[in-house]
This record gives sequence, structure tokens and C-alpha cells, in this order.
Amino acid sequence: MKPKLILLHALVLNFALADCSFAQAGRMDETISKVRIMEILNSIDAGVVKQNASAVVADFATNAVISAMVVEGSRTYTTTNDTTDYRNILKASFKSFDDYKLQRKNIIIQISSDRQRAASLSTLIETFRFAGNAERAVTEESDTFEIIDGKVVLTKMDSKVEVTIE
Repeated sequence: MKPKLILLHALVLNFALADCSFAQAGRMDETISKVRIMEILNSIDAGVVKQNASAVVADFATNAVISAMVVEGSRTYTTTNDTTDYRNILKASFKSFDDYKLQRKNIIIQISSDRQRAASLSTLIETFRFAGNAERAVTEESDTFEIIDGKVVLTKMDSKVEVTIE
């Protein structure tokens, strides 16, 4: 594992599980649970597969920070976007991809003891055609979730993406 990923992994594993719920203004707010985090991750993946940028970011905080380091052959570049920019980039880029397939695996989810935060680590395997070339992207993704205004939302996404032409 890379040092940054090891550090994140160690921080994630230090969270302890606890049961609690929160009420506000007479309604039951969402609580963070592994099931709820999986629902969000599955919703993100379904949105990507359907090429629906708004569905991808439906459970993102409005001020989420989405960062990626992308390695393509000898080129490496980094990006950092907020939710609005990320949605717009996805919407524009979906037109460039064909035969898109996605698999998320090796998912680790840890919940804070107060159930106000969660972190997930996962690997995404994507295959697609871009400019006529069959390509494959392997992404190591770490996500942070928090409760904001009674709703579980993704507040941070960090990814390292390695793209290869097949």
C-alpha cells in the first residue's frame, strides 16, 4: 500500500461502532450506517453506468471536494473540483465514452462512534471505449461521509486512477 493510503486506512480503522439515532424538528434524521453508505455508493455507480451526472452527485454535499490523481502511461495529472464542477465535467465527458462497465470491489466502510461520519475505501474497475480505443481504469477511492442537515452525504472523494489502453 502507498503511504497515504496506509495512513487513511489506519485512520478509518480507528473508528468504533456505536448505535444511536438523531431527531430534529419532530422527524427522524438519517443515521450513518454501513447499509446507508453502500446505498450511496451503489447510487453513484448506477448514475455513472446510466451516464446521469445529476444522479451521480445526488448524495454529495453541495460543497463536496472531489480530488483525483490520474496516471495515463507516462502522464500524471491531478484535479480538484466541487460538486457543481464535478457534475458538469461528468455530464460533458459521458458523451465521449462507449461500452462503459463498472465494478466496485474491496469495499471497507468504517463508522465513527457518534455516527456522524464515515469513511469508505474501495477499488473501481472500469472498462470503456474512448476515441475508439478499449481502455481500462483501476481506481483506488476513499470517500468521507457526514450528516448535514439530517441527511447522509458524501463530503470528500479522493481517487488515484490508473488508465491503460487495452
